[in-house]
Amino acid sequence: MRPPITAIVATSLLAAGATAQTPQLTARLDSALHALEAKGFSGIVRVDTNGATAFEKGYGFANRAERIPFTPSTVVQIGSNTKDFTMVALLQLQERGRLDLRDSLAKYFPNAPADKRGITLAQMCRTDAEVDAAMAKALAAGAALLKHAHKTAFGGYSGYFADPDGHAWEAVRAPGFTFAADGRVTLPD
Repeated sequence: MRPPITAIVATSLLAAGATAQTPQLTARLDSALHALEAKGFSGIVRVDTNGATAFEKGYGFANRAERIPFTPSTVVQIGSNTKDFTMVALLQLQERGRLDLRDSLAKYFPNAPADKRGITLAQMCRTDAEVDAAMAKALAAGAALLKHAHKTAFGGYSGYFADPDGHAWEAVRAPGFTFAADGRVTLPD
């Protein structure tokens, strides 16, 4: 079993007061990660600080059967795991008053294309038919189908497509959400 504490180790070492660019900190981090590697951890660890990469290294095997090691350039398929972290970060920023999920992308990305400026961070479909229409519109515009719209285990309805640049998107109707007159999700106070 792979230890799930790598991010915690890196965060703890960075929070200890040393800057990520000191040899002592990178040596401590590398030592901690080698200890985890000895217990079965495999992966890539990268620490960026002030816009610069301070630490980046692969540990263990990307392919254990063929003994291919992880390197910083190893491509890793993580699926949708980043969605949870992104949502937590957005909700924390909203809680701190740094953003509002009802704001449009144009507020945060002034150079966004005109057809994307009205998208909100909390925009979802209200009905299964809206999910199907969103999927059809995306596919007609050149998106690639990743997964047909379907009933979900949480009682919603969801489908996936990739835009022409290869970015994955989900069209979803989630139960339990209410909508404002303009179609945006109404968030609880």
